Amino acid sequence: MVDSLKHQVWTVRIAAMSIIFELAEHVELHTQIQDAIPSIFSLLKDEDSDVQSVAITGFGNLAQRAEFQDAILLLIPKIPELLTNSSWGVRRSAALILAKLSETVGFYHALQLTVLPLMQRLKDSDPNVRDAIMSALESLVERVELRDTVQHNFPLLLEMLKDQDAVVRATGISALAKLAKHEEFRAETQAALSSVLQLLNDLDPRVRLSTVAAFPQFYEQAELRAEMGDLVRQIEKLLKDEDESVLSAVPIMVSELAKHPDCYPSIQALIPSVIDMLNTENPYIIATVISTLGKLADNVIFREPIQTAIPAFVQLLQHEDYNVRLTSISISIKVLDTAEHLHAIKTTVSSLIESVDQQRWQLRVDVATLLSQLTMRGEYQLVLNLLLIFQSGTNQYCWELYFIAGKNVGG
Repeated sequence: MVDSLKHQVWTVRIAAMSIIFELAEHVELHTQIQDAIPSIFSLLKDEDSDVQSVAITGFGNLAQRAEFQDAILLLIPKIPELLTNSSWGVRRSAALILAKLSETVGFYHALQLTVLPLMQRLKDSDPNVRDAIMSALESLVERVELRDTVQHNFPLLLEMLKDQDAVVRATGISALAKLAKHEEFRAETQAALSSVLQLLNDLDPRVRLSTVAAFPQFYEQAELRAEMGDLVRQIEKLLKDEDESVLSAVPIMVSELAKHPDCYPSIQALIPSVIDMLNTENPYIIATVISTLGKLADNVIFREPIQTAIPAFVQLLQHEDYNVRLTSISISIKVLDTAEHLHAIKTTVSSLIESVDQQRWQLRVDVATLLSQLTMRGEYQLVLNLLLIFQSGTNQYCWELYFIAGKNVGG
């Protein structure tokens, strides 16, 4: 098997490694596997990048076994070089193994030497590598013993916010947001927050999007809230963003901020502006807005301003996009507690039934649930008539709808 690690065909070398790593499950074979480790080490410089990646990943699996920890300690000093490999796959594997190695106390001291090279690669040109590095950095800072090293190199993150490359700026924001949950990084983050918030005005939508996504993470920390300024003014400006990816992220941010009682007045003030987003032609944004309003409606304090959108919800029940119809039904079920909304639903529900997408079971179930809600509010004759429509319809799903609705209202 060891001889196969030197085979001229790269797929054979990979197969041999895979078998050896799998055999590590058997304690009685550990001596033979130890003998193969020097040959596997040589494959870290193999001419084929897939071979290199498999070798790195395999060592990560061996790290869980105490018998191989000495070999892993020899591997760790090689990781900084692997992080600069010309192959994005190798760089990604090198970052991911750091996340795995951070789970073992015996590696903490050796891992300190990898923190700076890892943070320097946050500027990597490949998004897959950047994601892996972010994951590794998150794992490393979960270990108190490694936070001092990250804190010492914190200025690297701040430099990223001013980088000419928009992707680097966006990655820097994400990294700061993830580190902010740890008290050790709170003071540095607080000092940098004004610079971060300025990136809400960045010319590149990817940077604005990253900042919007990070906003609720910063707000989770009470010490940072005073630095975040006027929420209403900042969010209303974002609601006018010209980029649709940024626009679709804003309602999600609003629903996250609504988890904090001190944000309630700001959220109440923003609801009319969020409702105005329903006028867009982008169905994804519409569905996201409705979903956000549905989450907000779970809190009675937001229910009244949301009810002003009843006519819009009713109209959107007929929208051509499935997700828009589905979210519209869901929020209709939630806020069906006003006479105005009840009347509006009654006038449109029969046509809604006729437009049910035959291939979408969730929409059919939600329509039936809406009928059961009407029944609970005393609309027996209306629901009976609709059930008769189900029963007599030619649509192959009418009987299914009849059964679901009938079951929901007690047969």
